[in-house]
Amino acid sequence: MLKKKLLVSLVVIQGLLIIIGIIAIIFGVFYKMSNNNSSLNIMATSIIDEYYYITTTDVNGCKAVDSILIDVQSLPVVDAGPNQNQCPEDTAFLSGSISGGILPYSFNWDLASLSNTTILDPYYDMDGTSTFVLTATDAFGCINDDFVIINQYNSPVVNAGNDTSICNQSIAVDFNGLPNGGNWSGLNINSTGSFMPNGIGLEEVIYQYTDFNNCYNEDTILINVSDPILANAGLDSEICESQDSLILAGLPIGGVGLDPT
Repeated sequence: MLKKKLLVSLVVIQGLLIIIGIIAIIFGVFYKMSNNNSSLNIMATSIIDEYYYITTTDVNGCKAVDSILIDVQSLPVVDAGPNQNQCPEDTAFLSGSISGGILPYSFNWDLASLSNTTILDPYYDMDGTSTFVLTATDAFGCINDDFVIINQYNSPVVNAGNDTSICNQSIAVDFNGLPNGGNWSGLNINSTGSFMPNGIGLEEVIYQYTDFNNCYNEDTILINVSDPILANAGLDSEICESQDSLILAGLPIGGVGLDPT
């Protein structure tokens, strides 16, 4: 009586089925696979369920047939969610999903910069453009992945101008920030940048701007409000018409007189 032993090992890699190491201990027989291949190690490239047969013939012409079924398992369908564009300092909320394959799944995201790499819907506190890969393995061991790109916009460049000093007088001073179209905020200043002094001291005002990507930035300036130096021209004087000139002495010293003529 002839003895035989068949050992079949199957590996599934993304739809490519490989029969590895069909090892036969067959004494005095000839064999043929269903694809007319006389080798005991064959490559099966089918992506559908399919039977493979092996036929053995001994020296007396007696035949025996055995078969194996290649059961093609579908990969899990992995969706890492839509790509996103976010402003600096914002938060991107990811929304991965898995379907198909054989439950249950194991999965993880690849980068620890996410809030949690073991849930499907983590968030990312923006820290530059980044790509995140979601990898899933089903109960059979089939693996698939998908990636999502989180793009970070540049912040608008905002300039409120230079720090300045003004006098504490009831005269409005207008400030202009760049780019145009922003709003001012702070004490004694309205949204258009008109500042009305109201007491001495150092005041901070803010120019706020939001660009077409809805990204925000701001800049500040310091306004030093000080009391003005009062000018004293002295007492009114009377002189004769024949007098050529009159020396005027105003205070404080160093001021500039204006000639009424």
